[in-house]
Amino acid sequence: MRIRALLILATALLGVMALSGAAWAAVATFAATKNYPAGDGSEAVSAGDLDGDGDTDLVTANRYSDNVSVLIRRSDGTFRAQQKYAAGDSPEDVIVREDLDGDRDRDLAAANYGSDDVSVRLGRGDGTFGAQIRYAAGPSGPIAIESGDLDGDGDKDLVTANSGGGHGSKPNYSIFGNVAVFKNRGDGTFRAARNYTAGEAYEPTDVDRSDLDGDGDEDLVVSLDSTRAGDGGVAVLFNDGNGAFGSPKRYGGFCPKGVLAHDLDGDGDPDLAAADFCEDAVTVYENGGDGRFAYQGSYPVGEETPQGDTASTPYALTEFDFDSDGDTDIATANPGSWNGFPDNISVLENAGDGTLGNPRVFGAGVSPIAITRARMDADRKPDLVVANFYSDNVSVLRNTTQ
Repeated sequence: MRIRALLILATALLGVMALSGAAWAAVATFAATKNYPAGDGSEAVSAGDLDGDGDTDLVTANRYSDNVSVLIRRSDGTFRAQQKYAAGDSPEDVIVREDLDGDRDRDLAAANYGSDDVSVRLGRGDGTFGAQIRYAAGPSGPIAIESGDLDGDGDKDLVTANSGGGHGSKPNYSIFGNVAVFKNRGDGTFRAARNYTAGEAYEPTDVDRSDLDGDGDEDLVVSLDSTRAGDGGVAVLFNDGNGAFGSPKRYGGFCPKGVLAHDLDGDGDPDLAAADFCEDAVTVYENGGDGRFAYQGSYPVGEETPQGDTASTPYALTEFDFDSDGDTDIATANPGSWNGFPDNISVLENAGDGTLGNPRVFGAGVSPIAITRARMDADRKPDLVVANFYSDNVSVLRNTTQ
């Protein structure tokens, strides 16, 4: 009798677990947007604990005011009034997640499109920053910046994607379609940039780094706009192990504005995802395990209109497990008003094999042009932060996924 009772109980428990598993197939949800003022033409946003209190602070790059805004978070989750620091001309991107000089504080680096250089400010650990040092990127218009240990010496180097798009109509476009690599001396100062072709006659728009071919060093992936050479796509540049890069391998597409490298299909190697502005979609390229990629699919980021268009135009993207199901999802910032569509962000949930589902759309500010993920409260869920170009602010969307 006792054994029979135990069997009945076990069967019941298995049934409950099965039902719970089905009910717990979580869907990513986010709370209503909260906006915080930033600078004039907020073009990019980066997140990190800048004052050492355990909270996530924010920095924006402000294109029209030639500066960056630092927003220090209070203990109640709101932000202090922004503190502004001068940058170069028309800063297009900024990062504050790395310790560049080895003192364990977060430092700041901005890509200055108008002055063809990079601004570096070392953090003091209290949310303030020291004097800027600027490093020439070549006559190239740096539009995006990334950091990583590219030469394997243990400190963080910098790399910019250089579009050259606003620098006249010189006939030799090959000098524009490049990336600039700045090697760290170990103390937060950098050697002169070395430029590598990313795609002649194309305009790079973003850059990311990861070990794409499994050899232990960090390679580069660059998104290429289609402005001068027809269809764009992405370019992969392989690292020789010392921080030098070979000729690009290009994969076709339309006009991607943002790109990232991350394992989307769970096989252990990084795949590629691009925010295709012209196609209103996220394009995914699957890694064969050796750094060679194949087109996997294109996934709309908005709902189809009666005219057949998708009502979102992705400009930037970020990745994380937003729905807490164990695989990596994609979120995009969509400045739709540039094309007469609503401004919003989209979250595309991963089916577990690298394919992406229908978008879940959430509101943001006016012309959301950049997006990053960060933990903005104590629940440890990945929240979203968006830079809004025309409303000069940042939007914080807290993750409420159950």
